[in-house]
Amino acid sequence: ADRIGNLLAGAIATFKITAERDRAQSALSESDGRFRQIADSIRGVFWLVELDPRRLIYASPNAEEVWDRSLTDIYDDFSVIFDNIHPEDRTRIQQDSSGADRTGDLDIEYRIIKRDGSVRWVHSRGFPVKNSNGKVYRMSGIAEDITDRKLELERITEAGRLLSVGELASGVAHEINNPLAAINLYSEALMDQDLPDSVIEDLKVISDQGKRAAAIVRNLLQFARKSSPKITTVDAREFIERCVELKGHDFRINNISVSTNVLLEHPDITIDEQLMTQVLVNILTNAEQACVAAHRRGSISISVKEIGGSTRISISDDGPGIPAENLLKVFDPFFTTKEVGEGTGLGLSVSYGIIAQLGGKLWVESDGVSGSTFHMEVPSAVAEQP
Repeated sequence: ADRIGNLLAGAIATFKITAERDRAQSALSESDGRFRQIADSIRGVFWLVELDPRRLIYASPNAEEVWDRSLTDIYDDFSVIFDNIHPEDRTRIQQDSSGADRTGDLDIEYRIIKRDGSVRWVHSRGFPVKNSNGKVYRMSGIAEDITDRKLELERITEAGRLLSVGELASGVAHEINNPLAAINLYSEALMDQDLPDSVIEDLKVISDQGKRAAAIVRNLLQFARKSSPKITTVDAREFIERCVELKGHDFRINNISVSTNVLLEHPDITIDEQLMTQVLVNILTNAEQACVAAHRRGSISISVKEIGGSTRISISDDGPGIPAENLLKVFDPFFTTKEVGEGTGLGLSVSYGIIAQLGGKLWVESDGVSGSTFHMEVPSAVAEQP
């Protein structure tokens, strides 16, 4: 009887242990399911890393989009994400990550170069995970694509800077205009006098440089001027063709081909034709100069499409591209990479101001190697104002 009782007691104990284990496994599975459901719903990437040895324990599916690597590659070797980090950021990020292995704290921003050549900004934050002994043995965190936020902040900063520069430029231009007008007037008058040829030649130099200075002053005033847009409805294709024709002679001389692709449900767009013509001609001129700089036949493509109720015009060239360090400078007044006397550096600044005046935005994309694309968007809501 005692033996049977012992067997029954053992069986009951085993049953209880098995039941407890099954409940624990079920609870663990349920907990793991909830964790993955929450982690997978995060817009960015939730990640969990073992620190010693360093290996990835978990990364939510968005990792493939943010880091531009397959989850398989990331799980096999977490360090592969460093291969996609911009070369200018890579050393800094590797150093910061090594330091974070000791503390578990991480807060970094860096650029990812995607396989299509585009550059995206990523913000990663990491937090320490301690074991029962209080030792940091893991790090968890979130990585998110902050490119749109970064660009918007840069546009706001740029708009504020241009506003301040515009006010200064207006004052300077008015102060220079009067003495400059006198220089031009008197030099022209003196050239009509009976003077030695050498003096006439010197006066011609003074007159030519005076006219150049006057053109710079006009650009300054135009950069600073704020006027109410005059909105009209125009045929998009015809408008683009007119702008291209204004540059037609230069394009033909420099063997530059131009293609246009209008992707609109309706052919008409509502814009300030005069202001937008100036913007397009400025950017087409910039594209032409980029193609010429490449010392070969060039091509420029123009596309027009609707994006969320706004009209977007994009102009791409196959020139040498814009270095990363210049991407944020190209809209600064007087910024130019050309030789002295070849440009004022105001064309893109004026264009930026015009687009901002129309309630839109102007930006550039370039990998610094194979051309550039300037995008301009004007909200339809603004365009429809009387």
